This record gives sequence, C-alpha cells and structure tokens, in this order.
Amino acid sequence: MSVVESYRRLVCRSRLTMIILVIIVVSAFSLTLSLGKYDIGIVDSYRVIWNHISGVPVDRMDLYIVWESRLPRAITAITVGAGLAVSGCVMQFILRNPLADPYTTGLSSGAGLGASLSIVLDFSIIPGITGSYATMVNAFLFSLIPASVILFLCRFRRMTPIMMILVGIGLMYLFGACTTIVNLMANPDDLANVYEWNVGTLGKARWENVPFTLTALVVGFSLLSMLSRRLDIVSLDENVCTSLGEDAPRNRMVCMLIVSIVTAIMSCFTGTIGFVGLVAPHIARRFVGNSARLLIPMSALTGAALLEAADCLAKSLGSSGIAVGIVMSMIGGPLFMV
Repeated sequence: MSVVESYRRLVCRSRLTMIILVIIVVSAFSLTLSLGKYDIGIVDSYRVIWNHISGVPVDRMDLYIVWESRLPRAITAITVGAGLAVSGCVMQFILRNPLADPYTTGLSSGAGLGASLSIVLDFSIIPGITGSYATMVNAFLFSLIPASVILFLCRFRRMTPIMMILVGIGLMYLFGACTTIVNLMANPDDLANVYEWNVGTLGKARWENVPFTLTALVVGFSLLSMLSRRLDIVSLDENVCTSLGEDAPRNRMVCMLIVSIVTAIMSCFTGTIGFVGLVAPHIARRFVGNSARLLIPMSALTGAALLEAADCLAKSLGSSGIAVGIVMSMIGGPLFMV
C-alpha cells in the first residue's frame, strides 16, 4: 500500500469518526435537555426552545427548566469539554509527554486557591467584586499565576519540557498546601461549596457564562489549528526542530500561553473537571494518528462527547444528581488505563 493511499484511508476514517462523534454529541445534548427532577421529554424540550425563540407563549416552569437551566448547561458541557480536550492535546505535543493535560502546569491548583479564598474568606483580588463573580474572577486570575511563572522562567533560561512539567508539579503542591490551610478555616457550608468547585460541576452554568466559554473555545481552537504544522515539529527532538528552521522554545511559549488562557476561562466557570484533557486526545489518537491537523479537531469532538455523556450520567445518579467531575473521573480512569 502506497503512502498516498494510506493517508487517504486515514483521512476517510477520520471523517467517518468525526461524523459518529457529532452524532454522539447531538444525542447526548438532546438527552441532557430531558434529564432532571422535572420530567420533560426530548421532543417537548425542543418544542419549548423553538416556541421561546419564535415568540410563542410557553409555560413559565417549562421555560425556566429548559431554557434557563438545562440548555446553557448542555452548551457549557460541549464548549468546556472541547476546550479542555484541545488544550490537553496541545500540551501533550509541546511537552512531549502522554501524561500532560491542561492542569499539568498547576492551573487547577491555582484556580482552586483563588476560589477557596473567595468562598471561605470573601477575598477578591479585584476590590468591589463579591459573590460568585468574585469566585470566578479569583479562579481565573490565580490559575494564570502558575503558567505565568513557567513562562517567566522560559523567558530567562532555556526550559526543557521535563523542566516545565517539574515546575508545574511543584507549583501544584505549593498552591494545594495553601488551599488546605485556607479550608481549615472554613465552616461546613463553605467547605461544601469549595469541595463542589474542586471536583468540577456544570450546575452553575448560566447564559451569561456561555459567551465566555464559547469565545475561548473558538479563538483558542482557531489559533492552535493554525499552529498545527509547528506543533508537529515541536513534538520532535530539539535538534530536528532547529534543523527545520523552527524555534521550539518560542513556539512552546506561545502555545502554553493560549492553552493557559483557554483553560483558565473554562475552569473559572466549572471548577476543576479532570481527565477530559488527558483522556480525549488519547482516544482521538487511536483513530487519526499523531498529525496535529487532524488530532486537534478530533480531540475537540471527543472531549465534547465525553463531558456531555458524563453530564447525562451525573444527572441520573442519586436523588438530585452528582457533580460531573466525579463521573468524569469514574469514566476517565478506566478509559485511560485501557
């Protein structure tokens, strides 16, 4: 079999897999609109959405349940799942490590500390902001601190991928220790809120959050897709990168900056949802290989499908459902071992 024919078969298989994943995402999206305490079927859910858009009067309870609660949650699951998966895919390229994900650099621990400071101590890094907005702003800004430290070190010395991972792990433990100290001062209610945030939840998704996660996904996906050829080169040996005319450290810093901002935006609205950025690229790689041009969009679809399906399961467990981060860990652990 010639190289050209092998590549054509790979492209055809990739397209077929993408179509299947799109079907899975749409199916899970439709299912999650109907799941919850309040019983509304899939057809009725879409009817409520269509009638509201068309200006037809809708029962206030149905409108609140479907339009105000379930629909933004379903959209957030797709955007966050895709964004974390793309970020994980790129992290594995630039760090040349199959265990890399968006939180390898300590972003999750930084966001966790910021959220804990807001929930437990009512501290806001920007004065005048209170409540849930303070939590989101703190989580966003604190999650950028570990990435900023790594980028700062890269600016003044030549950081290898292994060194970046080690610095990220060190920062993760440091921020984790600070978070534990803050949580020791929390009352039971605040501690429960911190716990829910740290395991990751889609329960707080609202329409006002959707533009931020959607914009982060579209812009991040577009920029990283444009850098796909460079990602293929960066994943090679440093000497090979230099011989091909690419500045590996510079490209690594640019991609790290994009991934950090995308992950920070996703995390500040949903908390720490693990395993999506770690597992989704590995699943996608089984179907499309290691070409970044194909792997980035495939990872996005896989991540969206995984998180949407996990959210359907999270809504179905228990009397009032459980946090999607717990379900994602239950699914992601076995999948990653396989």
